[in-house]
Amino acid sequence: MGKEIDNNIINEGGAGGAMQHPFAVPGINSGKDLLRFFETAAKFVMKNPEKVIPSDSSSIKFDGINTSIKLVDGPGGKEFALDRGSVMGKNGQLDIQGLTIDRLSSRFPEGHGMIAAGKVILGIFNRALPKIKKELQLLGMWEDSSIFLNSDFVWSKTNVVKYPEDFIAIHGVNQFYEKQHKNNYRPGLIRPSDRDTGKPTKSKATEISYDPNVLESIKSKLAKAAKDYNFNIYTVVATAPKQGLRKISFENVLSQPVTIKFQEKEITNTLGQWLNNSSVQNPKTQMVTLSDGRKVGALSKLIFQTIMGGAPLSELLMDASDSQLAVNGAIFYHATQELGKEILASLTSPVGDLAGTDVEHEGIVLRNKKLFGEKPVKITGDFITRGDQSPFRKKQGEQKLEEESIEDDVDMDTDNPNIRRKIAIYPGKFKPPQRGHLDAVKFMIDAKKVDHLIIFISPIPKKVGDKEIGVIESKKIWELYLDATGYGGKVTVMQSPLNSPVQTNYDVLTGDVPVFIPKAGDLIIPVASDKPDPKSRKPDYFRFAKFHEWVPKPPRQIVPGVMTANIMNWYVECTTDECGSIDASDFRSSLEDGSDISRYLPEEVEEADVRNILGFPSEETYQEKSIMNESLYEVLNELVHEQLVLEGDWQPISKRRTSKGHKKLLDTGRKDLTKYGKPFDQPRLVDKSNAFLAKESIEINEGLKEKLLAGLIMLSSTVAMADPSVAPPPDQLIKSAVQALSAEEVNDIYKQAVNAVKVLEKSNLQNKKPLASTFSNLMKNYDVKFKGKGIQVSKKFEIPEVSSMSGGSVEGAPGGFLGLDAEEENEKHRRDTKLRSI
Repeated sequence: MGKEIDNNIINEGGAGGAMQHPFAVPGINSGKDLLRFFETAAKFVMKNPEKVIPSDSSSIKFDGINTSIKLVDGPGGKEFALDRGSVMGKNGQLDIQGLTIDRLSSRFPEGHGMIAAGKVILGIFNRALPKIKKELQLLGMWEDSSIFLNSDFVWSKTNVVKYPEDFIAIHGVNQFYEKQHKNNYRPGLIRPSDRDTGKPTKSKATEISYDPNVLESIKSKLAKAAKDYNFNIYTVVATAPKQGLRKISFENVLSQPVTIKFQEKEITNTLGQWLNNSSVQNPKTQMVTLSDGRKVGALSKLIFQTIMGGAPLSELLMDASDSQLAVNGAIFYHATQELGKEILASLTSPVGDLAGTDVEHEGIVLRNKKLFGEKPVKITGDFITRGDQSPFRKKQGEQKLEEESIEDDVDMDTDNPNIRRKIAIYPGKFKPPQRGHLDAVKFMIDAKKVDHLIIFISPIPKKVGDKEIGVIESKKIWELYLDATGYGGKVTVMQSPLNSPVQTNYDVLTGDVPVFIPKAGDLIIPVASDKPDPKSRKPDYFRFAKFHEWVPKPPRQIVPGVMTANIMNWYVECTTDECGSIDASDFRSSLEDGSDISRYLPEEVEEADVRNILGFPSEETYQEKSIMNESLYEVLNELVHEQLVLEGDWQPISKRRTSKGHKKLLDTGRKDLTKYGKPFDQPRLVDKSNAFLAKESIEINEGLKEKLLAGLIMLSSTVAMADPSVAPPPDQLIKSAVQALSAEEVNDIYKQAVNAVKVLEKSNLQNKKPLASTFSNLMKNYDVKFKGKGIQVSKKFEIPEVSSMSGGSVEGAPGGFLGLDAEEENEKHRRDTKLRSI
């Protein structure tokens, strides 16, 4: 049974009560406060009452899968259901309704361990339901589905702690806080304000008062059903002082020397002296800047392990003014671990001692609102900094245990005052983009409130039948979606400079992606969903599981002041419908066979427009030609042969109407009529307009600008694709440069472009020098360099500051374009691509 557990269970977390570390308890502001807390806790755990009252107890903290078990109305009456505490999207709807046995497969993808675990949990509780109706009514659960049993589900083969049996531990009775997200409403208690921040609490639920005798009665009545599944049922497993122990003493711990290294000197004090120093204050909401530019919490495992490992502060920190905060964080973490170990070493329980045995329990939970506050407090000793040891956590690359980090108590992604802009980076193949991809963009902008989102498209084309979907087609589909839905103002779409768009996310952090160099104060957020990978069955977001911890290999470093987001706070729920998830391979199959593709498209987008862009017309639209689905050479030929400037200043509107009519009336039909004789085997001559001479030079100029802009945008991407290490000029830059041209300059650039296209076509896209020269002349007002063997746009793509991005589209020339040596940069890219590893 244990082999079926998937790491997603542990990583996803439940909705149960939020436990806090001692340093996160309200009122713990100084080292002296922390020491007083542990002295109070030491006296509290020495009590050994005959009758255990859960709300006033010291109990074992089990290592298991947190589950929230509630009662809902099913088709056949009352039944038990799980609830993961979400409120967003379809999963939020399912959680609020309740994850009954029948709904588990709708909430979790095939192979997810929570399906198997849920069937065991719900099987046990449903079997005992008729016997515990009275108890459920007394707890308020019978009529209120916002009240639930907070429990841990333990399978011995998969836990870090090796328990000798499988069991469910019911910790207490909790109730959800109410929350509204779009159309999803979760009923519950009114959300109170956090004491430290003054903001509404982020906790999903809280413990409520209940009669412990009722919970004990439920445990007894569940026992038989649990035995049928080879499980045991526990409620609070109380701890007790070891036999003969009268008092827990911290004397030895407080006398231990603790050395902090600065630059050339070091300071050594006992732990007690450090804690009683008035300068040692709790830094739980403070940030420090590391030497590589990252900002992390002063009270974090990284700071603690680095300083206690002997690293000098001068090497750890960028700014010496952060030294006191870092020292405070390390001392608080160290004291919490060492004082906690002393308490655990003094305790035993019905299932063995808390330390010094083969079964090393995770810790204890203290409950007493008068002494410790509203939330239960966890004392975990070494577990606060212990690395993951579960075979499933190792295999799946899961992040830290829920209990191991202050991030449980302070949201560094959203509460960090140093964040100036939230920039989301969305990498992918997008061959082609579908509505699930667009939904991810909407979610990041609407729900997560990112300031800007950059889409990086892999340069590798995808073969679909006898056609290819490449960057050009993908980009046009993205622009179609964004324009139709009004999200284009906060989104930039561009080709990834690397074959692996995921690698691009990491290179953005180090400033190695010239098209976008982040600034100090930027929080870089990877965009990924929980859709399972078809091969590994891991959620897609696992690609970025270590993104927030990533450190580049020297001499590379993260751009100073740039911060990295934890994907677990940002991942997107994948789009699904009655047929399941939206899959790109199914989309391509429907395109190829001409079947309905509306399922894969946003409601605002027409199917015919998408098919025309991708070159897969349906049977009804097969005869309809569009510039959007013509081949590159058709576009180039149109640019060459329709040289209005070379014919004179003729009225362009008349010319276009005449040409359009000729094409419709004369150029359609069969092309194999040579056997019927001339003149049907000869191509029609290019139109020569007989329109009157135009006086409206502005209109002529605008017509040429439109044609020139379309041609140059197409050419820039195509030439750049010849070398994946070369980035094309962004459309915004080309548009701005063309719009700034005078009438005379339009004519000159147009002639240059025509000649460059002829050379390009004759050389089979090999001779790019004339085209590079054309682009250089066009962008003479920008610091952009080009090389003959490929267009190298050496630039920095500037995203506007947040204050200027509140509305409207981001158009016009971006801020600054930094000139770089193209040869050197291309060589650096090739070298880094070979040597670099995430």
